[in-house]
Amino acid sequence: MASAKGFNKYNGAIDAAVKTFQTEGMAGLYRGMWPNLIKVAPAMATSFYVYENVKSLMKGWMAPPE
Repeated sequence: MASAKGFNKYNGAIDAAVKTFQTEGMAGLYRGMWPNLIKVAPAMATSFYVYENVKSLMKGWMAPPE
């Protein structure tokens, strides 16, 4: 990421994490987590729900005859 003067602000992911931790503390590493969780959680819940229902349907179809 280039800064206003044209110099790189970070030299890589580890450098970015270290500098963020030094300037903002542990909370700086988690900034932006909640909006992402709000976006991802409904999709994951839907996927899990559909997976479990299809799995139980498949068990009924694949059961050996008695």
